[in-house]
Amino acid sequence: MERIGCRLGAGAGVAYTGVTAVDRSRRTNPIEREEFAGGRFAIGADRRIIEWDEAAARLLGVSSGEALGIHCDRVIGGKNDFDHAICGPACTAWKALAAGSISGASKVLVRMADGARRRLACDLIALPGGGALGSLRRADDAAADLAGDLAGIAALTARASGESLQQGLRHALDFLLERTGADAGEAFLAEPHGKGVMRTCHRGRFRRSFDQVLHFDRGEGFPGFVLAHGQPIYTDHLAEDPRFLRTQVTREGFRAYLCNPLTSGDDAFGCIALAFRRPDVDLERVLNLLRWVSTPMGLVVDRALAHLREAATLPLHGVEVDPEHRLPRALQALLQEMVGVSHADGGELYLPCGDTELRWLVPGVGTVPRCPALSVGAIGRCPAFETGTTGILHGRQNSWPPGCRDVPHPGGAWCCIPMSCDGELLGVVRLLFRHLRPSPPNESIALLEAVASLAAEKVRDVRDQLARAPHAGAPLRAWRQRNADTGERHGEARLEIRCFGSLELLVDGARVAPAAIRRRRVLTLLGILLMHHDQPQCKDVLIEMLWPGADPGVRKGQFHVLVHELRKLLEPDSRGNWLYVRNQADRYVFDTRTPCWIDMLQFQTQFELGRKAEAVRDKQAAINAYEAAAELYRGDYLQDEPFDERCWQLREQLRETCLGLLNRLSALWGTLERWDRSVAWSRRALLVDPLREEVHRALMYALWASGRRDEAVRQYEACAHLLRERLDLAPLPETQQLFALIRATPRPHPGH
Repeated sequence: MERIGCRLGAGAGVAYTGVTAVDRSRRTNPIEREEFAGGRFAIGADRRIIEWDEAAARLLGVSSGEALGIHCDRVIGGKNDFDHAICGPACTAWKALAAGSISGASKVLVRMADGARRRLACDLIALPGGGALGSLRRADDAAADLAGDLAGIAALTARASGESLQQGLRHALDFLLERTGADAGEAFLAEPHGKGVMRTCHRGRFRRSFDQVLHFDRGEGFPGFVLAHGQPIYTDHLAEDPRFLRTQVTREGFRAYLCNPLTSGDDAFGCIALAFRRPDVDLERVLNLLRWVSTPMGLVVDRALAHLREAATLPLHGVEVDPEHRLPRALQALLQEMVGVSHADGGELYLPCGDTELRWLVPGVGTVPRCPALSVGAIGRCPAFETGTTGILHGRQNSWPPGCRDVPHPGGAWCCIPMSCDGELLGVVRLLFRHLRPSPPNESIALLEAVASLAAEKVRDVRDQLARAPHAGAPLRAWRQRNADTGERHGEARLEIRCFGSLELLVDGARVAPAAIRRRRVLTLLGILLMHHDQPQCKDVLIEMLWPGADPGVRKGQFHVLVHELRKLLEPDSRGNWLYVRNQADRYVFDTRTPCWIDMLQFQTQFELGRKAEAVRDKQAAINAYEAAAELYRGDYLQDEPFDERCWQLREQLRETCLGLLNRLSALWGTLERWDRSVAWSRRALLVDPLREEVHRALMYALWASGRRDEAVRQYEACAHLLRERLDLAPLPETQQLFALIRATPRPHPGH
């Protein structure tokens, strides 16, 4: 007989008194293996049992009255193969919870009700305020049951409300690894404006292999696919899937990969993924867990972005009152926030002054040596200046731009983040990392870019207001004078209209909220007038487009109401002298001669500038113009307004124009042997139309030329798969010939 003592007292609202004696020799209800069922219990923060269900009582032969109030290790009595006790303070499951994990597991040998010893898995899930929910199940049962999963999700959700972004992601991935047995887990966050996704957190094994690719463009790889389509993607034949781009991971023997979006409304702002080496993965259960975990993680990310939005814009409020003194201090507060987010050693912020330099106008943060203004020569070395993308300058100091070489540690690095808004560079933040530890700051880049993007919008507003100020110091005059040619767009122009993707309006710099538009047909009318800009349209024709088949006489009154609401929406302060929506008798027109900015017109202008530059063989000017046009194309023209066949025709025309300039960008960068840029623009073209075989060929060649032959082969396989699945066609002979050349040689020879 074994005696288990219980002190007098109370716990968790239940009173316990007396001494309990548990005689294991008289345990009843022996359990046959085929009738085995798991048991459940709950423990308090002191590891004493506060709940003990009937299944657990039958399993171990210990009644609820005997178990309540007793330390769980005294009741379960788990041992290892050498008959040493492993329950108690050294319990691996309890230690995992004490370290901050949501769940923990331990495999133990337990004496059952029938006297036999059996190996069980003891799972613990943290409860708010301390304690845990526990379950006992067969150790050879690979899948945990639904109730345990849901309990873990509930605990994760409760904890998420008080955690930082990194903490929340780490705990979510740890929970998923524990519950599914995955070998690795990753979380990705979208970059501003949906350009791509950057890995923000990794947990588990083989990190170095997963570090092979940390950033995915939209539509590229599993994370990029999830960002583009907002749908989960998974496979249990990873090595054979051409969409998975990290060959080092497949070489480590990984077989399954599941990736699920993190969403807010209809838009994916990131994704969470699990990877497995074993072949017997229950894909349905794992995918359900990923979907459930995405809810608390969505809360964590939403809260983090809200904090970033406040941190990025709050210091800039009120700068217009005294810009000479308040602006540097406000930007320094923004810089301090970015240093804190990335755990950098220091940072500095540059504002562009003229076309040839960026000037240090903001007091630095941390131990950063003050650098002089950067010239065009230095700008060309930094991705943030050259391409408007985040980049990290590693390596020897003599390879860095002038003024950046006095970093005291040879292993240091600068991380350069552009502050861009609508394609315009408004500033550059540089963060200093004196030690790589282990790499700067890959898991913070998505957040840093979000801060910079949010701040850039406010910085642009401040600059535009300064442009109208009569007095300012020399540095501010230089800053506000830069890009003076864009004053029509952001200074004088009080109306901005974005037609690509969903229709958006900005009046006097403020976005018009959808709630401010009472009737949906107001936007439809605007779309029709924009489609025929500067070409007056008869009222009856407009009524037919708005209400197909309706009697114009019946709809006449409603039409005038729509016109009036549209005018008030575009010109809320006007007293009847309408500038944009004009009419002469029964003919109405949208007049673009009044200062306004419309992305469709800018897109066409930049495209024509690119064609003219190509005609005179000015490649760089052509690239600049085409890239400016490509950045404006956020989606199909008025994609939410299928109001007329003529809109469809214009939509297709602009789509073809976009595909053409994307192809030209890929080709132009290829002639300059910048194959990385050629690859990026070809991938962008495939997002617009994934069935363009010539684009697949261009991408295959660019990958091949850049030494990424394995990716070029997978691209051919992806192309062949798409053509077969969507069109029931085989690749063209020229595509197959290119594929044969890629397989035959590591890189293209001259003349290929």
